[in-house]
Amino acid sequence: MKRNNSNCLAEKFYLIERTIRIHQLKKAVSYLCKLAGVSRSGYYDWLKAAPYRELREEQDELDIELIRNIFIGKRKSRRPPNQNDYGE
Repeated sequence: MKRNNSNCLAEKFYLIERTIRIHQLKKAVSYLCKLAGVSRSGYYDWLKAAPYRELREEQDELDIELIRNIFIGKRKSRRPPNQNDYGE
């Protein structure tokens, strides 16, 4: 359940950040956080962690690609030989 809650928080923080950026509402952070039901300190922590999230997402993509390649390699090595493999 905590994972789902953190996704919800991240969505709220993202919406606050986007609203502030698009409408240039730098002085509305407190109001928007209160409206979204999140803490201002949590919002600022989320902003500060953005570079780390990006690095983690990049590493996750690399890990997914590695796992995919290993999986495909194992599937190829386990497939039964067909007639063309014997030069027929």
